[in-house]
Amino acid sequence: MIDFDDIFIKIAVFEELFDKVRIVDPLRKKVLDVNETRIQNRVVWCKYTCFFHWKKLKICENCISMRALVSREEEMKFEFDGNCGYLVTAKPFKLGNQEYVMEFVKKLDKITLMKEFETRELKNVESLINKFNEETIKDSLTKIYNKKFVNERIPHEIAYSILENKSICFAMGDIDFFNNVNDKYGHLCGDRVLEKVAELLSERLGDGDWVARFGGEEFLIFLKGKTEEDVSILLEEARIAIENKSFVWEDKTFGVTISFGSIYLKNVDTYNIEGSDRYIDIADKNIKRAKNMGRNRIVLT
Repeated sequence: MIDFDDIFIKIAVFEELFDKVRIVDPLRKKVLDVNETRIQNRVVWCKYTCFFHWKKLKICENCISMRALVSREEEMKFEFDGNCGYLVTAKPFKLGNQEYVMEFVKKLDKITLMKEFETRELKNVESLINKFNEETIKDSLTKIYNKKFVNERIPHEIAYSILENKSICFAMGDIDFFNNVNDKYGHLCGDRVLEKVAELLSERLGDGDWVARFGGEEFLIFLKGKTEEDVSILLEEARIAIENKSFVWEDKTFGVTISFGSIYLKNVDTYNIEGSDRYIDIADKNIKRAKNMGRNRIVLT
């Protein structure tokens, strides 16, 4: 049985220290309605989403609650609501048998370490905060998302695919014989190849889709709400575009190819965060199959 009185006491204490304290369900993006929970003596969620507080119409790319839930550690980030900057601290905890996150929000002008923000215009503060948050989830070379973003985002995508009854696809792409590029032309040339491949992959994405650099020369593409045929066409177009791209380095022209391993899920039937890695594992194994079949091809299951 949940001890709601203990929770309310803790929230009351924390509210003396912070500007706002709230309990969040990171998967469903809901905020606990403390008043209704107290009245009904059961968990009641607000009708609005957790990101609505920041005047956003979609989930935060750098979701602090999801990060805390996945890492099971305290996490921090900066946020902006259009008028003021905030420091947000998220700490995971259990409410009954369910895992949630408690967020502690404090205005930057009340934090001595952030006094430099006080002399800046609001638009500059927002820019600094967005830049800070973006740097934690973007790959510094290719400017697409990084593996940290992938680890935080996948549980949310799986949860939302269930709620919205939408298909999802995880496609891993690995540049064929990429080490040969580094060995023959150097790592700077290899970097230019990675940047261009990331650009070619990004050009084909629609709303709700994203691509991340998963590590080295490996990329992860997430696709949502598409038919299996749509996925096949998109990946084939990306494969051909990369194959047809000519690279020039020190008067030498060369090309690269890419192998894709992917998993298409028309229906997802679990919220299991721990098990979400298995989808990536299946896609990765399909890459190995594509490599064994001669590379420069797609394996979709």
